[in-house]
Amino acid sequence: DGSYTGDADSFYVSFWFKMAHDYSGNFGDGTRMMVVAGDPNGTTAASNYLEIKFDNRYRGKLSIRTKESDPSYSACAQSKNCGDNFLDYTTIADRLDHTIWHRVEMTLRSKPQDYLDEWFYTIDGNPANPSQGGAFYKTQQYDEGRYMYVNRVSFVALYGTSAGDSQKKGIYFDDIICRAYNSAEPNVILDEYSTSFEPVES
Repeated sequence: DGSYTGDADSFYVSFWFKMAHDYSGNFGDGTRMMVVAGDPNGTTAASNYLEIKFDNRYRGKLSIRTKESDPSYSACAQSKNCGDNFLDYTTIADRLDHTIWHRVEMTLRSKPQDYLDEWFYTIDGNPANPSQGGAFYKTQQYDEGRYMYVNRVSFVALYGTSAGDSQKKGIYFDDIICRAYNSAEPNVILDEYSTSFEPVES
């Protein structure tokens, strides 16, 4: 949106995660967790779509994937009528070791024009989508003339409370960092939040 007045044009999130499931019987547990930038009210997934997925099958694999607007981010910029239609998932990290901790970094670069925002991901220090502009989820907000600010990260379980879902053990998260800054001065942090669930060793 050409008229937005955010203090920062970049939003960075870093976190570590590890699957809680012990892999007994060599089966994944089907856990799916969405990790997204949230709006200031903490009620809406305001921008990207990133999902951690542990397949519920024999020797199931741990993967990370994103979703894009359908038919493409650039096509939505032309039609301005994509709504919440999405392409298939794009896997950006696959066959991850489910027994160890992994680090995810995700960075939003917002630009003062519709359909030009960009998301970039790094998994365990390796760029996961270095050439992928967009990676944007809530295209409908652009179509409807709404531009949502982001200032937090949200963790959303993608399963319910049925008997089958109770077998899903979820994910441990730690060392969560959120930062806001301007891309022209990335070392000048305008605001920052961090938390850790590990005890601090003296």
